Amino acid sequence: MLMCKMHFHALPCCAYAVQQLKEYDGKKLVSATKEGLKLDETEDEKKKKEEIKAQFEPLCKVIKVGISSVI
Repeated sequence: MLMCKMHFHALPCCAYAVQQLKEYDGKKLVSATKEGLKLDETEDEKKKKEEIKAQFEPLCKVIKVGISSVI
């Protein structure tokens, strides 16, 4: 399963230091602030994501209808 770790930077020097790192703990670092973020996924992860998406599709439709009058 796709595992994500996020790092929040409290100080400007932290952000600068992380920008210089290309890899951490054997994993490639990517910036979530850049447009077009793509995360590497295996075929199993893609399949599982599609299954979950299909499972929650009816709920999403109900929520969209419910909030459409508010938004």
